[in-house]
Amino acid sequence: MPDVKDSAAAAYLIPTPSGPGLKAVALKAGETTIGRNPENTVHIARGAVSRFHAKIVFEEGDYVLIDLNSRNGTFVDDQRVSKARLNEGAVVTFGNRSFIFSLRGPEPAAPTVRTSPPVAPSQTVRVLDSASLAGSEVLAREAATATRAFLEPGSEGQEITVQEALLAHKRLSLLYRLSEDLRALKDPDEMLAKGIDLLFTALPASRAVALLRSGPAQDAPMESRLVRRRSGVPDEEIPVSRTVLDRVIKQRMAVVCRDALDDSRFRKSDSIRMHSLRSIVCVPMLAGERVVGAVHLDTSESLEAFGQNDLDFAASVANELAISIENQRLQQEAARNERMAAIGLTITNVAHNIKNILLMNKGAEELMDLSLERVGDEKVRKNWRMVRQCLSRINGLAADMLSFARVQPFEVRTVDVNVVVKNYQNQLCEGLAREGVELVLDLQDNLPSCSIDEAGLQRALLNLVVNASDAISRPEGGRVTIATRLDDQDCVRISVADNGCGIPDQDMNKIFQLFYTTKNTRGTGLGLPMVQRFVESMNGRIAVESRVGVGSVFTLILPRAHP
Repeated sequence: MPDVKDSAAAAYLIPTPSGPGLKAVALKAGETTIGRNPENTVHIARGAVSRFHAKIVFEEGDYVLIDLNSRNGTFVDDQRVSKARLNEGAVVTFGNRSFIFSLRGPEPAAPTVRTSPPVAPSQTVRVLDSASLAGSEVLAREAATATRAFLEPGSEGQEITVQEALLAHKRLSLLYRLSEDLRALKDPDEMLAKGIDLLFTALPASRAVALLRSGPAQDAPMESRLVRRRSGVPDEEIPVSRTVLDRVIKQRMAVVCRDALDDSRFRKSDSIRMHSLRSIVCVPMLAGERVVGAVHLDTSESLEAFGQNDLDFAASVANELAISIENQRLQQEAARNERMAAIGLTITNVAHNIKNILLMNKGAEELMDLSLERVGDEKVRKNWRMVRQCLSRINGLAADMLSFARVQPFEVRTVDVNVVVKNYQNQLCEGLAREGVELVLDLQDNLPSCSIDEAGLQRALLNLVVNASDAISRPEGGRVTIATRLDDQDCVRISVADNGCGIPDQDMNKIFQLFYTTKNTRGTGLGLPMVQRFVESMNGRIAVESRVGVGSVFTLILPRAHP
């Protein structure tokens, strides 16, 4: 039987400070050589390191470091040595490169973390108003500084313990793995799920909420996109304090509140006090200078409160998510712009040709009208009316195509949405009355203004109301309702609802596609794409709810105007 002392225990050299591209080195049972020459087991390409600098051998149950007459020396815990036995946590330096010697692996297997399945964020997350920040400081730092501190531990001059170095390497490995996983994903929600699951693996979080901006603009409102709960955590509404969220987004700060109930800056925050949150981490998703979203973690376990290292790691994960999501958005935007430019050019050429043909036929139409007056044949007259209706529809299609393709500058100003709807009410009522459809207004009092193009809003409303009217096939009782509301995300919602036929589920993802229509020959398939383009250009978005046989609701969601 071999002597136990002859069996080498696993040991590692862990780079300190850690950083991108630096990995822990597993020591060989026999001999591990260190030096600048690529033939060494540990290759350090630095001028201060000799070609064959040192070696580590396993002797009598211990790892022993031997200097090979290096030019700049070998050090253990800042003491130059020619030969030394290595103890757990010893800091070994070759030239100007340092490692921590450890008998524990830097990347232990991550524990299995069970989280709840995805749920509808809008039903489980509530952003609550709270008092303004005042009083003593909370543990916080700029998000960029937190990320840098995680990637370069010790860069701020503080001492790093062995346990902290091991934890940093484990988390750095997780971050690298996340970066690789995100490259294969295209959907932002899938990216968020990967990032949140990783945070649950590494941090003692009970619940997590990921928020993204609702549009590409920097001032577009935040909306919750993903919610996770650790297994066993009650399925309750998750409060997100606007106090904390505003500080994170507006100041680009990563915030950890070790005990939210005791922190004087949040002591007056109703949303924190009511829900007894013991510890909160909230970090911005920062891609360059753009705040893409935010990640909010909380725990009610007072013994597992978040700390500075947790804050830095969470900020780094959020940064990785932001970069991936922003890169994907830019790629999609570039592809969409290229596609729309090609479509716009084609549409313009086709529309101009159609209008030229119709213009040439205009004289023939007038001659035909004169001829029919002299002939007086009612059957021919009836058929001719059908022909003229078709020509009129073709002319309308050409006008819509040109309108879609033409890039018109918007005149953005502060607009009272309720006033716009009321001023446009008579015109809308006249069109609906001819179809036997009633128009109902349900406008919220004291609705905040929006910064939008008024003419564009009128065209968008007209398109939605016409679509709503066309969806109503019942002979009586048809109703279109225009409603306005201010939601809890500080956005103005303008909804157009009908009690018409509804939209089948299989068609919901097609309705904003160019030239897609359910109206047969009566539709052009340009109305909804034009509405969508207008709303997005105003830093908003459009939402749709529909049930077959019940009706549809199209909602324009626009950011309120701020003084």
